[in-house]
Amino acid sequence: MRRIAITMLLAGVAGTAQAQTPGVTPVSQPAPAPAPTPAAAPEASKNPLGITFTATMTAVSDYSYRGISQTQRIPAFQPSLVIETSPFSDQLPITAYVGAWASNVNFPGTGAWGELDASAGFRLKALKDKLTFDLGYIRYNYMGVVQASQLAFNEFGFVVGYDFDLFQLSAAVRYSPNFFANSGNAWYKWGQLTVPLPFIKINDQISFKLFGTLGNQYVDLRLRPLRRLCLHQPELHRLHQHSQLRRSRHRKHRQDVLTPID
Repeated sequence: MRRIAITMLLAGVAGTAQAQTPGVTPVSQPAPAPAPTPAAAPEASKNPLGITFTATMTAVSDYSYRGISQTQRIPAFQPSLVIETSPFSDQLPITAYVGAWASNVNFPGTGAWGELDASAGFRLKALKDKLTFDLGYIRYNYMGVVQASQLAFNEFGFVVGYDFDLFQLSAAVRYSPNFFANSGNAWYKWGQLTVPLPFIKINDQISFKLFGTLGNQYVDLRLRPLRRLCLHQPELHRLHQHSQLRRSRHRKHRQDVLTPID
């Protein structure tokens, strides 16, 4: 093998020497024109529909829903998943979405141990995605024994928000034709201020925000379905008493209005 390698090396040297014979000026040949580079084929889209997936995992010291603890002041773990389409068109920047959200709960006397919410709706973004409108629907489901299924309810909502870069402002109104535990018609109005904390950063996947919410929940209570539940929920018991007071004042007002004046 060594002899063959040496022979090939000598032949290569000889060929080079012969090509550069003294007295003969080599004629430089023009370099051939480079072959045109074929246009790169477009990469196949991994997501032809432009669908995006957003998943979050949240840990809180207490799951408070509109001012009422859902976990009896114990921590909660809350994962979520949202699937959203791309805008329908450039002229109509509306997207559709579906989502799921879950949390542990603790309602003594009801058998409910978990909450699983399903949501769907449409979003409209404008002004470089700073202004957002959201028209959506949420189905609140509670996991546990049979009594837990009696707590489920539907809710429709409209949310508007604006991103000022340094902070975001949001406001919403929500309506339920039959609120938690078949309690009656309900309206909820709220406003929220969110302040990003970019200086507190672990990596690109973990961010921190500071937010505060101010809202008002009104329920036209149906008293019978809540009697048993109010025994175990002090917050609902106070809401129950408040509703009874409002009803008594309303009846007295009606009597005063209908009383004929002699």
